[in-house]
Amino acid sequence: MRARFGMAIGVVCAACLALGGRAVAADIHSNGRGGGVWSDPGTWKGSALPGTGDVAIVATGDGVIFDGTNTERLTCRQLMIDPRGILSFKADEGQYVLSVGGPVETYGTIRMEGSKAPEGSMELRLMGTQEETRAVRYVLRGRGGGQAPIIAQQAVDGK
Repeated sequence: MRARFGMAIGVVCAACLALGGRAVAADIHSNGRGGGVWSDPGTWKGSALPGTGDVAIVATGDGVIFDGTNTERLTCRQLMIDPRGILSFKADEGQYVLSVGGPVETYGTIRMEGSKAPEGSMELRLMGTQEETRAVRYVLRGRGGGQAPIIAQQAVDGK
């Protein structure tokens, strides 16, 4: 009996380590020291990057520059921006996609400045989760060259 219990504990510990030390979704706050680049662990308290199941929170007074390029999966479950918090997208020639599975709640600012990067693109995708049966997702898309952001509705396959 003890051997099985010990083995079960070992499996749970291994799973926690494989998930970056966190087995459950969490509220991940920016550092409170001015922010930084999204992909830099130093931008986040406890050096934990927000994951697909987490709530990413940009704290008051912090500026976080989003630099994620993964278009295939959610960036975070929910996004919150505190008063005087700023989320901006990296302004260069890349394609940056922030996909949120649930609500975006902001009392601060979201910036998509395309005039500095004529060939770059920025997207804030409001996706919903796989468990939900949404038929539409909304995409806020900014393009370079000083063009205004576009809000588009896109049908989600099979929903």
